[in-house]
Amino acid sequence: MKKQHFRRDLILTLLIPGVFLGLCLSLMCFSYEVNDDMAMITILNGSYTGTPDAHCIFLGYPISLLIAGLYTLCNSVGWYEVVMIGCFYIAIASILWRVLQRLPERPVLSCVLVVSAVTMLWIFRIMRFTYSTGGAFLLASTILCFALQTGEEDSRPGYLINILLLFFLACNLRDYFGYLAIPFVGVLWLSKHWRELLSNRRCWVVPLSALLVFGLAYGTDQLGYADWDSYFEYNDARSNLQDYYDLPDYEDCAELIESYGLTEDEYNMIANYDYCLLEQYSPELMEELNEYVLSHQESAGLVSTLKSTVKKTLNYYLVSSLSSVNALVACSYLLPALLLVCSVVLSIKDRKWYIVFPFLLLFGVGCSWLLIAYMGRFPSRVQTSLRLLTVAASLAGLILLFRERPLRWGGKGLRRWGPILLAAVCVASAGKWFLYTMNYQQEPRDVAVDYEVYAAEHPENIYFRETRSVISSTYMTEFPRQPVNIIATGSWIAYSPLYEEKLTYLGLEDGVSRDTLLEDNVYLICRENYSLRVILGLPSGSTVDYDVVEECENDMYIIKITGYTLPESDSAE
Repeated sequence: MKKQHFRRDLILTLLIPGVFLGLCLSLMCFSYEVNDDMAMITILNGSYTGTPDAHCIFLGYPISLLIAGLYTLCNSVGWYEVVMIGCFYIAIASILWRVLQRLPERPVLSCVLVVSAVTMLWIFRIMRFTYSTGGAFLLASTILCFALQTGEEDSRPGYLINILLLFFLACNLRDYFGYLAIPFVGVLWLSKHWRELLSNRRCWVVPLSALLVFGLAYGTDQLGYADWDSYFEYNDARSNLQDYYDLPDYEDCAELIESYGLTEDEYNMIANYDYCLLEQYSPELMEELNEYVLSHQESAGLVSTLKSTVKKTLNYYLVSSLSSVNALVACSYLLPALLLVCSVVLSIKDRKWYIVFPFLLLFGVGCSWLLIAYMGRFPSRVQTSLRLLTVAASLAGLILLFRERPLRWGGKGLRRWGPILLAAVCVASAGKWFLYTMNYQQEPRDVAVDYEVYAAEHPENIYFRETRSVISSTYMTEFPRQPVNIIATGSWIAYSPLYEEKLTYLGLEDGVSRDTLLEDNVYLICRENYSLRVILGLPSGSTVDYDVVEECENDMYIIKITGYTLPESDSAE
């Protein structure tokens, strides 16, 4: 590499992603698509227990430990957002560096290609953030960067550390993306080094280093959660029932529920995520309900299971996306088709067995879709992540095919059509920017979650937030540090060691029940359209006495419950 090219490429690599992300953050609203990110922030910044903690369940412990440490040093900075945007920066910069190395004489084209691709395919997921789609982007960048670097570059310290860092971050943001990266990067590694596996020991640096990094990520995570085994058993059961199967009907397992001293109305509280208000509730009930559901699942048989899985895969990959085709969806169709056609043509023409590697990448993509379909849950963020994986693996396959057939960038065809193509890409990207800046502008707004501000101003009180009333889309600039005196009536962190620590912090060591709401300094936060009788699990005919203390944004109310009356009984004060 020429010295002037190195300096130029380094400046562009450091500058372009920063300018791109800076414009995104200044012109559009950065927000969270689901409330899991917001819940993790409260743990990491100390809002949950009073001190920053790294046990936020969904993120890997190493990166959680880093973020919690940053909050310990300075709690006035939104370190979660800084680290997540930093991950995007590292990923985009890594891809740009590789493209600049492959097209050393065309730096403008390289920058336009990378920025346009990120804009067209992923800008919405950057600004409408979830930790899982962030992990998908790091997985895609790991695959693309490894495909774009040569076999000689694989063992160079700078390239090796960069690939390992991307892989490590993917493992930490969403662990199964780390698992998915291993087979895809493995195929790319074999495609570059299959001739020298026994003759060149340096080529083994990549897999051995990746194995070491994976062991570090996994081992550190296990050490961080060494005393959490019982909680994870409960949380796996809760997640399985709430996300995949749903809780069984009361009539189907009434004897089991009644053995825990719960009525049908109280069982409905569990289904409505208000189980923390039940004194009789035990995590063991959720585990037994999960076992009940699993034991009553009829075995569909291998053939029926395969048919159902393939049908769901085709539905989510093809049918369900036809109503809203965007750039990512279109590329997830076109690029695999292009890779398949090119692979078939070149395999017939050259008759060289190494062309099998692009087919392996396509096979891996298909297996990934089938695996998720078999597991049975396809929220939009999962489908979007799989489409990005499809695009990244297809691009990697095309890079493999044409590595020995470099495109003639100086040909007459490119000189004639290249400027037109470049202009079209720029216009399309500019149009995308215009649409997003119009739809997701940074506008002066009232604080969307001002019940948290109110709770922070009254630290002497305790507030229970009805879980289904949580705001799932919160703007980064409007997300205050949640006060410690707010407790969710049911969430994925409930009944964990952190939950017990929070209750102790608030002076509720003896536990919580719905009668806790009757205490003088305890209040309920819920939406206007929620029935207090349902939240408290009271039977039909019951009445709830309450006063509205504060009316908040988004139809949220802070309520003081003064008593409730059961049918044909005295009111419980």
